[in-house]
Amino acid sequence: MTNQLTDTTPATIVKDNMMTIHSYLHESYSQVSIHMQQGFDFFKQEFRGVFEQVETCFTNMMLPVNNFLKAPEQIETEFQQLAINVPEGKTSPNIVPLEIALLSPMEENY
Repeated sequence: MTNQLTDTTPATIVKDNMMTIHSYLHESYSQVSIHMQQGFDFFKQEFRGVFEQVETCFTNMMLPVNNFLKAPEQIETEFQQLAINVPEGKTSPNIVPLEIALLSPMEENY
């Protein structure tokens, strides 16, 4: 049986260690980039969910206000359409022009 000698020169040891360190660093970098991507995806999904909840909340809060905030021209147009759609002889004497209605005292509801 022959005894094989291994090359134990400092250059060979450094070369072997460099290959080991290089493969370790490459694997570590790959794992870190995968974990960072997963973290960014998680935060993106969480922010998207929070944004959708805030949007829904604001929509639900503003919906009643938007139904009551109308431009005077829009109110006048609706009154005119109501007056046109009422058959002859059934017109109400209680319809007041918008300009007069806005000048009169109004009730405040809280």
